[in-house]
Amino acid sequence: MSIRKALLSMNDWFACWNAGRKLCAYVDGALKPEARQTVAAHLKQCVNCSLQYEDMVQAKRLLKVLPRVGAPKDLTVSLRIIASRERARRLSGRPLFDFEPLMTRIRNMMQPLAIPFAGGLVSALVLFSMLLPSYPLRQSAMANLDVPTGFYTDPELKSLAPFSFSDAEKVVMLELVIDENGRVVDYSLPDGPANAALRRAIENSLLFTTFTPAMSFGQPIAGRIRLSFQRSQIEVKG
Repeated sequence: MSIRKALLSMNDWFACWNAGRKLCAYVDGALKPEARQTVAAHLKQCVNCSLQYEDMVQAKRLLKVLPRVGAPKDLTVSLRIIASRERARRLSGRPLFDFEPLMTRIRNMMQPLAIPFAGGLVSALVLFSMLLPSYPLRQSAMANLDVPTGFYTDPELKSLAPFSFSDAEKVVMLELVIDENGRVVDYSLPDGPANAALRRAIENSLLFTTFTPAMSFGQPIAGRIRLSFQRSQIEVKG
């Protein structure tokens, strides 16, 4: 479909829509002269809209021949009674929806049940107080159990491979990252970088060193630990 045909079909659809929404007013003769001429011109060239117009004219003709239905004879009296009640309600200041009759009816229904219910409740309480001393009291088995207060533990050193360096007075500080399997995954020197020989000695020693991982609520997790090396001693800090 070309653009010209698409535009023509859209214009036709809009013309039918515009005429259709004014068709009821056109049948009743309530349109202004200019709008009435536009709808009349469209009806002459559109078959669908003209059929719809004929249906509306036929329906209007049939409605005119229907017999008229008169109002009930007591309608006037009923309306006067309703108006009188509404006027009396407004003068008395009562709310539109009065729940007092409903609440009175509910209270009248519940009063016969109140005494049996109260008597049954009192009887149940008396019976329970009589039977309670006959039940043996059992001490909870959890009373003597120690409840752990620590939920986290730091990694711990299990075994350390030999580590040596030339300077006897120097202290080498290592900060290690231990994974949940107890293996060293990273390390750093807080005191600053070291030479290549010292790094090789550190890495060779850590390769064969084992740790117990940190624990949180009974589950192994990653953690950190500090080791201080001197030729004469080793200090471990969590």
